[in-house]
Amino acid sequence: MFSRLPVFLFLLAGLQIHGQQMNSYSFNQQFNFSGSTIYDIKESDDHIMWFATGDGLVSFDGVNFKTYLNPDYGIAYYKIKFDSQGRVWCANFGGQLFYLENDSMHLALNWSKKGDFINDYFLHQLPFVYVMSVQRAELVRFELGNPGAQSQVYKGEGGGLYATHNKFEIKFASIKKAFYSPQKPSVKIYDSSLFSGKEKLSDAIILPEIKGKTGVLLNAGNTYVYEADKNFTLIKLADNSADTVFRMEKTTNYDLNGVVACDNQIWVLTRQGAIVLDTLSHQPVKKALTGVSVSSAHLDFEGNIWLGTLNRGIYIVPNTDFVHTDFSNGYISQSQMDENRGLYIQDDQGDIWYTRRPYNTAHKILKEPIPPAPMHYDALIKRLYLGQHQFYYDLNSKMLKQNSERGITSTLFKETASLGKGNFVSTSYAYSFFHSDNRDVFWKNFNLEIVDKFGGISIIRPYRSHHLGITLDEKSIYIDYVDGLIVYSEDEPPQWVYFKGKEVQAAQILPDLNETNAVWVTTKTRFLLKIIEGKVVFSHPLPEVMYRLAIDGVRVFLAGKEGVYRLNVENEKLDYIGEALGFNPVQIRGLFIENDTLLIVGGHGVQKIPADVDTEFIDSTPVYITGYASNGENLNGLDDIVLAAHQNNISFNFRALSPRSRKTMFYEYRLASLGDEWTQLSGKLPEARFPNLGPGNYVFQVRACMSLGKCSEVEEVSFMIMPPFYQRWWFYVLVFALASSTVGFFVWWRFRMEARENQRKSEQAAFQKEMYKSKIAALRSQMNPHFMFNALNTIQEFIITNQEDIASEYLADFADLMRMYLNQSNQDEVRLRDEETLLQLYLRLENMRFNDTLDYAIEIDSEINKDSVKIPMMLLQPHVENSIKHGLLHLDGVKVLRVRIFKFNDESLHCIIEDNGIGREASEKINSAKTFKHKSFSTGANQNRIQLINQIRNKKIEVTITDLHQNGLACGTRVAIILPIN
Repeated sequence: MFSRLPVFLFLLAGLQIHGQQMNSYSFNQQFNFSGSTIYDIKESDDHIMWFATGDGLVSFDGVNFKTYLNPDYGIAYYKIKFDSQGRVWCANFGGQLFYLENDSMHLALNWSKKGDFINDYFLHQLPFVYVMSVQRAELVRFELGNPGAQSQVYKGEGGGLYATHNKFEIKFASIKKAFYSPQKPSVKIYDSSLFSGKEKLSDAIILPEIKGKTGVLLNAGNTYVYEADKNFTLIKLADNSADTVFRMEKTTNYDLNGVVACDNQIWVLTRQGAIVLDTLSHQPVKKALTGVSVSSAHLDFEGNIWLGTLNRGIYIVPNTDFVHTDFSNGYISQSQMDENRGLYIQDDQGDIWYTRRPYNTAHKILKEPIPPAPMHYDALIKRLYLGQHQFYYDLNSKMLKQNSERGITSTLFKETASLGKGNFVSTSYAYSFFHSDNRDVFWKNFNLEIVDKFGGISIIRPYRSHHLGITLDEKSIYIDYVDGLIVYSEDEPPQWVYFKGKEVQAAQILPDLNETNAVWVTTKTRFLLKIIEGKVVFSHPLPEVMYRLAIDGVRVFLAGKEGVYRLNVENEKLDYIGEALGFNPVQIRGLFIENDTLLIVGGHGVQKIPADVDTEFIDSTPVYITGYASNGENLNGLDDIVLAAHQNNISFNFRALSPRSRKTMFYEYRLASLGDEWTQLSGKLPEARFPNLGPGNYVFQVRACMSLGKCSEVEEVSFMIMPPFYQRWWFYVLVFALASSTVGFFVWWRFRMEARENQRKSEQAAFQKEMYKSKIAALRSQMNPHFMFNALNTIQEFIITNQEDIASEYLADFADLMRMYLNQSNQDEVRLRDEETLLQLYLRLENMRFNDTLDYAIEIDSEINKDSVKIPMMLLQPHVENSIKHGLLHLDGVKVLRVRIFKFNDESLHCIIEDNGIGREASEKINSAKTFKHKSFSTGANQNRIQLINQIRNKKIEVTITDLHQNGLACGTRVAIILPIN
């Protein structure tokens, strides 16, 4: 390749490749890639494609794109290489060299200080890296990690230093151009020993005159020097001689982007496309992407050629033997082949073209277009009939003539066939008919059963007819009608052709080339049939309806919607030749075989593909298992995978880079240990999931497959899921030991049962006694003498101050409260409504005592049925009393108390008692300062009672006390009680 990608101008010598273009498709469109400016393309050993673009270094693994940049420098990269450690290297146009490690782009060398351009670099002796400058004609060595320690390995003597290399060897060329010297230009060739300072080189080889930009190329064991000035010259070096093997004289301006060796061919990359030179003749044989600026070419493991362009992204040439020639601006509508294998083709604009082997050029046979119509070539009289047989093109006189014979038809034929001596049989939209250009009534040899005659034609059958075919021995005529296929012969009356008990509906009919009494028929029910004398002697199912046929010995070629199928009749092997192999999808209007080349007419011209093309490429497409996850967590490493019992939701990711099979490839995977059945997966979602796997050893297998069943080699990984502890051997031993111990103690336990039962009854009686004591203690806590003393003092105060009405009301409430206490004293549980009433009475009395400064409220969720829900008696009141006695009593201002009861769930209530008091800590300080310290009996008694209740309940009562704070200061207390509902 040229030393730097800014292009060099040269005038291309009369480039005549006869319009033959290699088939290609846009990688950007097929894989939704956005990069347009491509400087280099390379493939790593694990078949990841790397693109050096104007927007960064991009990797593509067949599924995902990933872009790498070094933000401190420019983002346009070129010259991708791989070192022995698997790292990816590239350079930019600013003189910096980079490598990728741990998904990060690192600067290896900054050569911008030298003001030079990195023309090439070499990684064969890491940690030493060699950098070449064409401009300075030098080779410099530096050490990775120590770029400042540089040494000059070689310095040229005038002219430039150029390098060329492949996977096996490196060669350097030191070229002296001698512009103003009487000496002739020369070149010296060095090999890779130059890295070690040794000069193994050839003698100076005299070159033809060189003026322009120069490069060197290694291809198929040969070394070339090329020059790009006004002309392009390719010089082959042999021993001590230099021979000019190709020269492009100036006719058209071309900008040269580079010259590369690809697929053992020489590719000249220009702004007007890529030109391929034949290895032996060194002459142009093919071209690609005419009119597009091609910058790079790379051959991948499948044999695809990747072409990078400077403005149109990436194109792929799947097979360089698949070529096409476009000669019409319109689309081809029909075609006919003559006995000399020449093709007559009409497009939808009415122009009729003629092309013959090698089918690289075509010319119009008529000056003016005619309306598109069916064509028929009659080899016996050298005529190309058009439409209604009214006009024909005479091959002898090369003129379009009007038919004056009596066989002019009054309708357009669909298909027509010659019976010899100017006799024809045809199909049309209304009927099948016979017509003749002379007075010989040749049809009388057939049992055609003519039903009507008019206008020079004889109607055979008044039904819409489509296709027809005549055997090579001209003893059978097959005509496809709207209601089935009929065969006409000399000795038998017309008969229907049946297949599997039904009339055959033909899509195409073609005579067999080997057996003169046979025809091949494709059916609308997707079968290929061989028919002899009206009987089906061979059948094969087809993947779609085929409307075009071509026969080549034992091979039958059939045209589908987007490709061509090849069937070997002997072994019934069906191959698909589609876009994956290099076929350009077109609506096929003709299918012909010529010298083991398949001619496909359609689109804007003719495609040529090898008839024996290998379709087994999928077998070499490797599949890579890229990672796995357990329970959604990505895990590292694919060796010795051992997972715990709970890690049994497994998924595997995989990929296969196969541009040829991008549309028709799919994945199949399985766990081999679970059976032989494969699960099919779209290529767009390369992930396999296995939920809830049981313990055991597994082998995950995956492969890539094509639509016709061809699959790649299987990639696999083994893993093991450990059983849970209760399924391991030591657990069984432990269970056995415990069972034995249990049996041993069973007899002893049986004798102890009665004693334990007595003990249990005794403990239960003691427990009930404690419960009774707890009830009494709770009752005593509610009838706290302190509360009664305060209540009576309040009544006395009301009486002394002549507030008899209030004193009477207070005394009545007090009496009601005492009455409720006494009524509930013999109950374990009370209704929620009674508890609410009790709390309301209690809080009213306390509010009177606080001169109505107590703001209290009891809120019960409306969804709770107060009459059916029961709670332990006197459970909430002690906590309410504590809120008043310890939290609100010493609070200045409004005293707030809230009791809220709501459903915690369907089986529990949530009770919240919250005040805005001084908090427990301040209350304790006040009590500790008193001479007479009050001991809160109600709190301890209630806690003891709750513990006793929880011992006889399945669902426990939970009590949580929380100090409330605001801005760091105590602002109250919250008591939360979760109470199971009975």
